Amino acid sequence: MHAHLSPPLVREIPMMSGNLCHTPCRVVIIEDHPTIAVLLGQYVDGLEGFAYTGGYGTGQEALAHLRSEPADLVIADLGLPGRGGLEVIADIRAEWPDIKILVFSALSNPLVVSETMRLGVCGFMEKSAPFEQLGDALRNIARGQMVLGPGAVYSLREIVRFGAMRARLEPRDLLMLGMLRDGHQVKEIAAATGLSVPGAYKAIGRLRDLMGAKSITDLALVAANTFANDQHPAGSASHAN
Repeated sequence: MHAHLSPPLVREIPMMSGNLCHTPCRVVIIEDHPTIAVLLGQYVDGLEGFAYTGGYGTGQEALAHLRSEPADLVIADLGLPGRGGLEVIADIRAEWPDIKILVFSALSNPLVVSETMRLGVCGFMEKSAPFEQLGDALRNIARGQMVLGPGAVYSLREIVRFGAMRARLEPRDLLMLGMLRDGHQVKEIAAATGLSVPGAYKAIGRLRDLMGAKSITDLALVAANTFANDQHPAGSASHAN
């Protein structure tokens, strides 16, 4: 664990009836890495006002536990075997909307963070955070606050930046980004946009500069994170004109 990271961002969120954790706050952990799961369980069990009631390596096991024993707060990893972390979070929110959820994951890119926020989690902390920050996050979440680690805050800022940037993109730019995202070669992009191959490289270079990407590969990754759910137009030059 690295102690040099910035403190997590804490924001008040509206409280719902029955949402306030009573003492002790019952915590379930969903983490498939055995060592991390054990350390997390021991740490949570030692926190005043919290009770560690179970740790599970899959979402299916955790859901079975929740159906037989109530919990107030769930700490969830995202990279789970079988049913993925986002799906498990959606299941918990659907069945137990009053359970608070803290994501504790190394996956903090803009796409993942925005999806967890859409699902209604109460916090997102990176696994690189020291346990002391995790304890503060749990206490703040139990009090009804939203907590975001530095990586999650950065990702949300990037989402806002990309949204503002997108407003300045031309239809041909969106087509090129969509094709890069989907793994098309520059020659194919040139044919679809009515550009020469050198012209396509020049246009891609402009998009790289605009979006702060160091290479075409980086630009494709940025496009994947920013426009993941978009369908780019069919590959013909008429769409770009």
